[in-house]
Amino acid sequence: FWLNLILLAVVAMSFGTSIYFQASVKLGPKRASAYIFMVPLTAMGFAMYFLNEPLQLSTLLGGTLGISAVYMINK
Repeated sequence: FWLNLILLAVVAMSFGTSIYFQASVKLGPKRASAYIFMVPLTAMGFAMYFLNEPLQLSTLLGGTLGISAVYMINK
């Protein structure tokens, strides 16, 4: 169990970090860092799909603000 958990964490972290660094090279650090605001929105989507979580107004508002922030930074 522990070996699988550690392996999963290392693979997921190295995948995410490598994608971030590739995006930093292509987009620049300012624009690549802006996409951090999309993490809660992505988590909400996965929770709705896999866990049947309901979409609440506060979550929708937060997602809208996250998308707006990414748009304004990349504009």
